[in-house]
Amino acid sequence: MRSNYKISCVMTTYRRFTCVERSISMFLNQDYQGQTELIVFNTDDEYPFVLGESLSKHGNIRVINNNIDYVTGQKYDNIGSIRRDGLSHASGTHYICWDDDDIFLPWNIRQCVDGLIKYPELWAWKPEYSTFWRSDGKLEIAGNAMEASIISSIEKIKEIGFIPHKGGGEHLSWLGEFQKNNKILFDRNSIPGYCFNWSDQGLIRGHKQSGTIGHPDNFNIHKEGTRDWATRPLEIYDSKILSEIYEKFKNLLKDNIDKPINGYKITQENYNKYVLGTS
Repeated sequence: MRSNYKISCVMTTYRRFTCVERSISMFLNQDYQGQTELIVFNTDDEYPFVLGESLSKHGNIRVINNNIDYVTGQKYDNIGSIRRDGLSHASGTHYICWDDDDIFLPWNIRQCVDGLIKYPELWAWKPEYSTFWRSDGKLEIAGNAMEASIISSIEKIKEIGFIPHKGGGEHLSWLGEFQKNNKILFDRNSIPGYCFNWSDQGLIRGHKQSGTIGHPDNFNIHKEGTRDWATRPLEIYDSKILSEIYEKFKNLLKDNIDKPINGYKITQENYNKYVLGTS
């Protein structure tokens, strides 16, 4: 189904080359038929990103290598300013925070836009529950703010802005305003399309900002602990590995059809519509 919405997925990243390749391919695997763009905003000025042959042919993927705050003219010292400057490159109507290390299932954007179409008065929509891939490898249905599962009005995000947080709390400004004005829906009639991913290990994992969210030096801790820098152009990620990842989530969702979770449940109808791609 096409719509008049153009979805801008904005990925801010630093030294997570493998995750970025994987995330770009997850963007390309989205089954939404409308307009989309992916902006990769890389703040690693020592090892800039370049799109390789397999990706440069896609006109809706752009890489911006920049480590200078557009407002202060100094090197970045917080994630909120990076989010703000990354979003300034967006040309769409709606925004998804396309976190570099998380999992976006193929129906994620399509379901988000369906939510907007159903509730056009909203500034934002999200599925009530998403998923969590734990460090021990276990997958589970999970629910919290899950900011990267939200689709939001770019106009409203820019109007309210991001908190200049050191990492993890930068979204709370606009999210709080959306909730205060009853302009965001945590929709129970939905299926997870996003995963908060802690399963990566070693070099690929790097440092998780949300794991040290309260630390006053979280910004620099993240940079020091993340070392998967670019040594070649970005290319399409291994499709076999991605297919195996998708299958894990499809099985998880199938196994939880009609099993209540605090009043929420995955319905067969939504499973058929989004996972199987049938009405």
